[in-house]
Amino acid sequence: MGSSIYQNTSQASEDPFGLEDLAGSLSRYAFHNGNSNAEDVAYKINLVDQELAVLRTEWDSIFETLKQSAKTAQQLEDICIDADSSIAMEKNKWLANCTAF
Repeated sequence: MGSSIYQNTSQASEDPFGLEDLAGSLSRYAFHNGNSNAEDVAYKINLVDQELAVLRTEWDSIFETLKQSAKTAQQLEDICIDADSSIAMEKNKWLANCTAF
C-alpha cells in the first residue's frame, strides 16, 4: 500500500494542473506515512514541481500562439468583409453603367 501514491504519476503529468494536486498529496503522504523517507518524498515533490514548471511554460507558449491565431483570424474575417463590400459596390456600379446605355 505504501507505493500506491505513485501509481497515477504518469497520468497526472498529462494534465499540468493535476500535478499541483499530486504535489499536495505527496506532501500530506509524507507526513502521514511513517514508512516513507521524508527526504525521498520531498525530492519527488521537487521533481513534480520542476515538471509542472516545464509544462506551464509550454502551455503559456501554446496559449499565446492560440491567442495570436484568434486575433489573426479576426483580422482575416474583417478583410474578407471589406473585400465583399467593395466587390458588391463595384458590381453595382458596373451594372448601373451597363443599364445606362
